[in-house]
Amino acid sequence: YKCRDKFVVLLLFSSDLPPLDEMQPLFNVFQDNPDIMLFTKFHPATTRLKIDTWLKPLNENFKNNIHPVHGEESTYDLMAASDLCVLSEGSTTGLEALAIGKPLVLLKLRAPVIYRSDLAEKKAALSMSPSELADAIKKRADFNAMMDKDHVVQYIKDELYKTDGSID
Repeated sequence: YKCRDKFVVLLLFSSDLPPLDEMQPLFNVFQDNPDIMLFTKFHPATTRLKIDTWLKPLNENFKNNIHPVHGEESTYDLMAASDLCVLSEGSTTGLEALAIGKPLVLLKLRAPVIYRSDLAEKKAALSMSPSELADAIKKRADFNAMMDKDHVVQYIKDELYKTDGSID
């Protein structure tokens, strides 16, 4: 993907996709900016037809500057290549992103949340609307510095148990 010198964002969607108009401010940031790259990873339960229908209204310039991924790529490979992970809803991938040291944003969306998460309440993830996240990316915010490292460590400890003999 030739993303070595770019700021890479991995946006992970659940099987329930938010309204496209709500995501548009975030997507707009990636349209004409060659220094940043967006990967959108869709939950395996999301059908290809649903994804294609959801993405169809986006203009061609946007489609050329993001990489929508379904089952073609490993979530963990994408996570490793990213500088920031973003969740549309609660997911175990949030804990995994934190465990490998990635800053994490849990989006505040208008739609009711189906998969609840306490990541933001426990200050292990940043909580932002798509517009707020778009502004932070435009301003080149330091997401690592914005994370509360002590709360992240505590969250991981609270979520993991019986770790004797486990792989760090």
